[in-house]
Amino acid sequence: MCAYKMCRVEFRYWGLQTRAERWIHDLALRNTMLRAHRQAWAWQDEWVGLTMADIRRLEAEAAEHLSAVMAKENDEATEDSDASSDDLYFDCNDGSSLNHKPSIIRWSSELELEIVDEHSPPLTPRPNSAALLIMVFHGEFCPENPVDAKTNDTNTFRSTIDSLVQRHYPQLKGRVNVLMVSCGSELDPVVQRLSSISSSFGALHPSMALIISSAQSLYHDAIEGTIRRANEAYNEFIETQPQFSGE
Repeated sequence: MCAYKMCRVEFRYWGLQTRAERWIHDLALRNTMLRAHRQAWAWQDEWVGLTMADIRRLEAEAAEHLSAVMAKENDEATEDSDASSDDLYFDCNDGSSLNHKPSIIRWSSELELEIVDEHSPPLTPRPNSAALLIMVFHGEFCPENPVDAKTNDTNTFRSTIDSLVQRHYPQLKGRVNVLMVSCGSELDPVVQRLSSISSSFGALHPSMALIISSAQSLYHDAIEGTIRRANEAYNEFIETQPQFSGE
């Protein structure tokens, strides 16, 4: 018996709607169903020659074994919780009287703001011509995507920022710059090999973290290449915008 529920998820910013739908369709649904079908066929091969009575007997034995394992785990968890509760929860003596208890009406964030205002120097006024530079580090490595996918994502992000600035921050109109920095393709061969071995996970293979942690030279090369490209992109931006004064 199966139950289905339709859920609609909307990502209104940064062009994530199409990307989220593609991830859900390709990885979360299609590959999951493929794995389930392969596992079902494997189980069917194991059941060749068995009768329904044999299958029911195997199911009952599995359920009994699972109940015994879970009962043991629950008993151990109960003993651990009782021991920890004896150590953590006990009656403490309150040394302060009821009349001298501190008030908790005000939030701690308000007190921190007062401390900062009292001890911080006056802010230096910034010129109105100051601008902002947003550097977008795009590191997606999906072999099935086109080459200009990063450019399209950056353009979508830039148009979203422009619309938000025009709607909510008119004082920043024309002073927000978006610069894309590609994180390179050092990890593309690893992703392609993992995808050829197991295509169910796509670019989000669980073994990626282990490979990156073990291959330190590959990881450091990727980091150094990204830093070098970021410096080159920033220098090119400064050459095209010599009057840029911002952060």
